[in-house]
Amino acid sequence: MSTRTSSFSEETSEQQIIGWAWSIRPLIIWARILGVDLSDVSPSSDSHQWLTVAYGIFCFLLHISGEINSIYYLYTTQTVHVSLEQSYGLLFVTTTATWNWTIDFINYVAHGIGVHVILVTVVQAQWKDLMKIFQRLQEEFPDANYIQIRRLSLFGVAYVILMISGLVAASVTDYHLAAGSSSIHSIFITITSTLSIIYPLTTIVLFAVHCYASSVAFELIRTKIGRGRHVRILLLTLKNRFILASDTVDGINRTFGWMLLLSTTFFFVAIINASYVVFSLDKQITAGDLVFLLFALVHLTLVCFAADHITINAEEMIGDLLRCKCDKMNKEYQIEMEYLISDMLHEIPQISANGCFNVNKRLIPQVIGTTATYFFILCQFEESEKKVCPVS
Repeated sequence: MSTRTSSFSEETSEQQIIGWAWSIRPLIIWARILGVDLSDVSPSSDSHQWLTVAYGIFCFLLHISGEINSIYYLYTTQTVHVSLEQSYGLLFVTTTATWNWTIDFINYVAHGIGVHVILVTVVQAQWKDLMKIFQRLQEEFPDANYIQIRRLSLFGVAYVILMISGLVAASVTDYHLAAGSSSIHSIFITITSTLSIIYPLTTIVLFAVHCYASSVAFELIRTKIGRGRHVRILLLTLKNRFILASDTVDGINRTFGWMLLLSTTFFFVAIINASYVVFSLDKQITAGDLVFLLFALVHLTLVCFAADHITINAEEMIGDLLRCKCDKMNKEYQIEMEYLISDMLHEIPQISANGCFNVNKRLIPQVIGTTATYFFILCQFEESEKKVCPVS
């Protein structure tokens, strides 16, 4: 249950309530720094709202212009005759490798811009409804849960900053300092293209925090079962709590469904392409190549397990209810409990990528199988090319 802390004005008091808005405020502030206005449930009293909109448009145009500049630079690098050293390792000796790199870069750019568009359209449009849904949990959540979510939010912001800093450092070191380049333009291109991942990474952190809160809601329901409470009272409240927790999953799906569809597709393609670059190409493997492969693997795993944790907690809660039903002391409520369990089994929450497929840990084996298949196909194409046109 939310509580107030000491305050000196009504405005400050509202901001110091330990509740849902307080717990995710670090992420809201971070999103606003990136030009994505994730407002609170209360109507905005900002008399300079147009400045927020203008800043968001500026950030989006800056992102787009940076990607266009990168595409133009890399296109000229591939089409204009330059040495391998001048291209910082971007030239490849086979058509297979060139096309793999091209698809990988298009996938990367489309993901960065696509998620940015989703953030400022779908996520912003659904945000207030999502906030209202999670604020309905305030009667169920103790302050300790909100404090934990606040810590997760702060950790998430720090994680995004550190991850982006690491990716930028690895990219600049690999492609420029190692090649002895002092071109400010080329370094700027590398930095801007790497920074594009900041929007997808921020959205993934937002998604993971909401998944954690939703899973906690099901876990709290589980703690109410079998605690010596009268079964009739338990049955009256359990279904309402289950519906409320399930509403949070529906809110997550509506808000992050498009992001999940785009990001999981990106991770599939990125893992295939990065695996080919790291394990197959006849060129020196760089730290940037390894870091990018690990980035895709780690964050696909994070998305899948964050989503799956909700389903696991819901299933465990239903399992506890089933054991409660089998208790001899509860025989007179067998029929009511059977109906309730049956309804819950038909409504087990699932995180979905905009209705196209469920996001859970079962995606991991599919990624491994798909990556292995396409890896061997790409290797066969490359070997065939080398036999037809031997490279000296």
